[in-house]
Amino acid sequence: MPTVESYLNNDIFLISIAHTLFEEAKNEKPGYIFKKTIPAMLFYCLALESRLNTYGKVLFSQDYKKFTESSHLKKKVRWFLRRLGAYENESESEENKKIVEDLLVNVDIMVDFRNLVVHSKSLDYAETRELKGLEILADKFISKPRLQNDFTTLYSIERCEIFKNTVSNFEVIWCVKAQQLFPDLDPKKLYGIPHSESRS
Repeated sequence: MPTVESYLNNDIFLISIAHTLFEEAKNEKPGYIFKKTIPAMLFYCLALESRLNTYGKVLFSQDYKKFTESSHLKKKVRWFLRRLGAYENESESEENKKIVEDLLVNVDIMVDFRNLVVHSKSLDYAETRELKGLEILADKFISKPRLQNDFTTLYSIERCEIFKNTVSNFEVIWCVKAQQLFPDLDPKKLYGIPHSESRS
C-alpha cells in the first residue's frame, strides 16, 4: 500500500488572493481603488509572514519554536535572513547587499501597514486653517488630512506593487540561499504538493 504524504501550507492561497486583488485594483475606478488595494496589500503582508514561518521551519528546525514565538516580525525577518546568510554577510556582493537592504526597508513598511490595519482605531485630528474651494460650501467637502498612523492614506497601486515585489524578492532570496544550504530539500514540502512514496 503506497504512503501518501501531504503538507498543508496556506502561503500559496494568501499570495493568490493578493495577486487577484491587485490585478482587480488596476481596473477599478478612481475612488474605489481602496476596496481592492488595501486588502491586496494586507494579504501580501500575511503571505510574507506565512512564507517566513514555512521557510523558518526548514531553516531553524531545532530552534523553530523559539523562532515562531518571536513576537517582533521585523526582528524575526532579520534573524531569518542572518541565519540564511543573506544579511550582514561581508562576502555578499554590494548588489546583493543593496537588494537585502531594500527588502528590509519594504518589510518594515509592510509590517507597519499590517499593524495599522489590524489595530485600527479612530483618530482625532484638529487644525486651524482657511477653508478653500468646495470646502466652503459644505462640511462633506472638507479634505481629509493624510496622517502617518491612518492606513487609509497609505494605499496606492504603486505601493501595492512594492509589497508584491517584496514578497517575490523574499522568495528569490530564499530559493537561492536554501539551495546552497539544503541541496536535498524537497520543494514539495514547501509548496504543499501531496505525493506518494510508491505507486501500485
